[in-house]
Amino acid sequence: MPTSRVLVPALFALASVAAAADLPENLSSSANGNLPPGYLPTSPGGSETSPGSRLGINGSRTVMVRGLVDLDALSQNNYNDGNDDLSDHRGYGLIRAELGIKVKMDEKVSAAITVAFYDEAGKTTGEIDPSRTTKGGTVMDDAYIEMKEFLGFEQLGVLAGRQPFAWNLREQHGAFLYDSRANDPAVTSWDGVRLGYAGLLAPGIDVAGYAYRQPDDATLFGAAIDWKPGGAGDNRWFFTGSANLERNVTLRTLPKNGDGTFQTGDELITYYAGGEVDFSTLDLFGEFAMQQGDQGNGTTFGGWGASGGGNLHFQLPQELILGVQYDYLTGDQDQTDKKNNAFINNWEAVSDTLIVEHEKYGELSRYAQGNLEALKLKAGIAFDESNSFRVNGIYGFYRMNESLGSGTSFGQEADLILTWQYTYNATFNLFGAGFMPGDGFKDVAPGQPASTDLIYLVGLNLGVVF
Repeated sequence: MPTSRVLVPALFALASVAAAADLPENLSSSANGNLPPGYLPTSPGGSETSPGSRLGINGSRTVMVRGLVDLDALSQNNYNDGNDDLSDHRGYGLIRAELGIKVKMDEKVSAAITVAFYDEAGKTTGEIDPSRTTKGGTVMDDAYIEMKEFLGFEQLGVLAGRQPFAWNLREQHGAFLYDSRANDPAVTSWDGVRLGYAGLLAPGIDVAGYAYRQPDDATLFGAAIDWKPGGAGDNRWFFTGSANLERNVTLRTLPKNGDGTFQTGDELITYYAGGEVDFSTLDLFGEFAMQQGDQGNGTTFGGWGASGGGNLHFQLPQELILGVQYDYLTGDQDQTDKKNNAFINNWEAVSDTLIVEHEKYGELSRYAQGNLEALKLKAGIAFDESNSFRVNGIYGFYRMNESLGSGTSFGQEADLILTWQYTYNATFNLFGAGFMPGDGFKDVAPGQPASTDLIYLVGLNLGVVF
């Protein structure tokens, strides 16, 4: 698996847990030669090859315990309709806790289990619903087995079970296409299997294949290749591509079925390519995906999407970062022409802005299926040499590529985030965001009649990772 990718349990706050993108490695450990909990000796009638026996159970093992606690106090208004006359103000808190254990039995096999709780403050139970109308409860977030040197091939690894999956180009950024941290805030892993072979074609070239069942009952099958050519000094290069097939894909802009569920498409094929070039003071990135396939009833898919930009890094002596990014996702205006030109991207985890895009704090972009164009200007500066106090700001201008009746202006957003790295493991974030919707927002807002009044968010987050 590619070492430049990030696979993590979901921490939808601005603090995050990061692990290497190849099959995860232990970060800390302790030897334990005792029998595991629940172990029973061979039962009557059991044999070495039947249930009831345990082979080599007394061998030493490595154990790692990890987790997080993530707390939010939030106040928001007008998220559903952008209409002050139909105020939907909410002042509420969120809490997420994870506790996981990874046990390495030997050099080839390890297993990981993570239990998580996610809900609004003051509640103790709830239902898990990927449509986001309800959320909460205690869930099994991870439950997977990792196998290295599979079938005798030294560079072949396998992950099987409920596992985090983030096929992202840039570290510490959500994936442009597929990310298990997207949409379902409680369960942040997918059930499936992933195989990876490092250096299969040549040194620096990694290949992977994967199959997953997604939370909306869709299935994903894919294959990917990564290339990391050797860099010089501070220069780093990374290129990636994948081909993906989704079955039973959710189509949010079509009328719902009689039971209230979204309509689905039969087969969606997505081809993806991306690259990043990172110099000492400048990093450039770009991603592109095109789609085809069969929606059903004689309708085909034909959308595409792209994202690109760059960041400049200065030392003054504190670090200053200036960045620009442009995104383009096609939309579909005519649902009767037997071609769906919308870019179907249900499991992206792009979270540059807090209200329009962020998976935890907003994501008003989910009201549309593709059909967005965005220009983003970013700036960030540290207040001290240790980078423990930072402020980041972003401005985003959004428009719809296809008018759905009222116009193409989706709106403008401005965010400001103040970060205090209290300790290595604990981070405070104080943030505020304002989104001024345009006429195009009124056509997709779930609350009607919608308007163009200010939508805002203020909040305080404390995240502790251990």
